[in-house]
Amino acid sequence: MIFIVEKSLNNLSQLEALVLINQWAKVQVYFRYDDKNKLDEIKHQKIQELFNSGILEITKVIVGESPFFQKMQEEIKLGGKNLNWFDDCCTVDELMRESDTYQHYSSLSKLYCGEFQKLKDEEQYSYELEKYAIQMQQYQQELEQYQLINTERDVQKKENEALIKEYEIKLYTRFKSFLLTLDNLSEDEKKFINKWNITKLSEHQKQRINRCIRERKFDYEPKPKKIRFPYLPYIWKPHEPERYIEIEPESYEYGTVSEVDLAIDWVKSFNKKFQIQKLNENFLCKLEDKISDNVFAFYKEQALLIFQKILRGNKGFRTPKDIYNALTSLPIDYGYLGMELTYDDFCKWHEVNLSHTGFWLIEFKSTLHPEILFHIPYDQNKEKFTLEVPHEKSNIENYVREVSDEQQKLYPIEKLVELLGYTSDDFPYKLQHYQRRSYCCCSDEEDCEYEEVEDDGLYL
Repeated sequence: MIFIVEKSLNNLSQLEALVLINQWAKVQVYFRYDDKNKLDEIKHQKIQELFNSGILEITKVIVGESPFFQKMQEEIKLGGKNLNWFDDCCTVDELMRESDTYQHYSSLSKLYCGEFQKLKDEEQYSYELEKYAIQMQQYQQELEQYQLINTERDVQKKENEALIKEYEIKLYTRFKSFLLTLDNLSEDEKKFINKWNITKLSEHQKQRINRCIRERKFDYEPKPKKIRFPYLPYIWKPHEPERYIEIEPESYEYGTVSEVDLAIDWVKSFNKKFQIQKLNENFLCKLEDKISDNVFAFYKEQALLIFQKILRGNKGFRTPKDIYNALTSLPIDYGYLGMELTYDDFCKWHEVNLSHTGFWLIEFKSTLHPEILFHIPYDQNKEKFTLEVPHEKSNIENYVREVSDEQQKLYPIEKLVELLGYTSDDFPYKLQHYQRRSYCCCSDEEDCEYEEVEDDGLYL
């Protein structure tokens, strides 16, 4: 039977508030890791306080069988066949760059991209310098001519602009006076014409003047035409010859670059037919995959060694937290073994039993409401309580229940923690709702399908 809170927020007891906080903590993809860990810390502290006050009592120690240890043994026999990289591309890339063999791949990649250079042949370089000197002399002559023409054009352009401006002032002033003498103009039109700013006529006003000129055959001087200069090509300065030239794979000679030579020797250690002159992008991709496989093989071997130490119960590999820390020190995915590990604080004790003894959780029950149950990790808390209670097998999933959408509105998490003496400021991320962000994986926005991605360090 599940306890359901039906009181208003202001009438909740600390026990009832803790029930709701515990249900809030079960909501997937809501809190960031640090906030979730703080909630767990508050939960453990309040459970102990309520136990000391007699509101809670210990009913049993839950024993949970975990297939994890058996699967570790099987995986050792299979040589790590079912292990994979932890799904974090950045971590994998970083580990590859730290590999001893990655520098060889990097050297070949730089050669392919033209990042290595060598001194140009002296005779060729001298010839290019002589040619460059002649080009510079010609450039200086052409540049002087170009600048002279541009100067002359600027003078002509300014003179032409002055003539056009003078023409327009004379024309519009004359024409304005003429219009005002016409008998058929109304007084409103004459007032309108008087308001014209002769030097800043609008396009509409200019069109009106031109229309009147055409209609009344008013005699006026032709408007000076704007000068149109023929195209003058820009004079480009010649490039000074390079002292160094790129080294290309097609012309590479062994002994030119020491790090490339070491890379060639390394490749030939497993590919006798390799020729640097045939280096291409496809080969580099395969080489990168090989390095990734080698690096993964190393970490897989380390994982199997850790499995052996865990199964033997070596020092430092005995408690659930020791085991968790050892496993998550490697970028290995243990999902196949029935355990989803995350690279953060150990906040998911309820989801897997890593105890050699099988003792998993301590169960507390309310003395007033027997249907209220709480569970805390056995190994973390066994020294805090006297545990002269039955040890029973149980399926913890029977007790897991998330707070409903309706309850989230009635009992905000920020208000619930206040009932226990805390505020949102006591949490690293202020208990803010973690919203997933979407990233487009396509170059074409219209055909884009968005993929939801979790940020690092977020509670999943």
